[in-house]
Amino acid sequence: DNFQETNTIYGQIIVSPYENPTSYIEDIRDGELYGTVQIGSQWWMAENLRYEIPWKAKSGFPTTLCLFEKDEWCESVGKLYHVTSVIEDRFDDKEDAVCPDGWHIPTKEDLDNLIEDIGGPSEVLELAQGGSTDFNGLFLGYGYYYYIYDGLFPEDTIFTFHETYQEMYMVSSSIPEDINEARIDTYMIKISRLNGALWEGYNTTRYYMPIRCV
Repeated sequence: DNFQETNTIYGQIIVSPYENPTSYIEDIRDGELYGTVQIGSQWWMAENLRYEIPWKAKSGFPTTLCLFEKDEWCESVGKLYHVTSVIEDRFDDKEDAVCPDGWHIPTKEDLDNLIEDIGGPSEVLELAQGGSTDFNGLFLGYGYYYYIYDGLFPEDTIFTFHETYQEMYMVSSSIPEDINEARIDTYMIKISRLNGALWEGYNTTRYYMPIRCV
């Protein structure tokens, strides 16, 4: 600078050799920047959401959770969101806007289109970090919780983390239409790191999961 003082800052820039159009957006709510990628006709965030919702979940649990309950994981891989608090269900017609303006939690149709646009279920590992889609999905698994009781009343809540480094979950806002299915479930997909297997179906909204906006 003008006083002949210097400083050195190190960083990492990932330059992709692939061809999908990429860009970035700024979330004006908190100034966070997110890489984005166009896959087919849809634009997706190429990172997990990090937005901190400034209230508690309807269930009384924290709306967001950091992997292993360590703040640094929220910064590096995004937050895990209590799905009940951000997905519309049949007991509450309000869907809380967790995504930036103009973006939304994907629907079942959005996820179906994503799988089709990358070439089908056999290509789902291309959604992982370093894959040819530039989607940069992470195998974070999911968070869950259970109570420690003092007699009849909960005394504490313990958070646990499952399938970390093994499975990639993507949750949607679509709930079952069939009255015989669980009404509090939501549609989601799971990709196995081990063999690239794709699971699609409805599962509980009680999990903590990463959010990708579209």
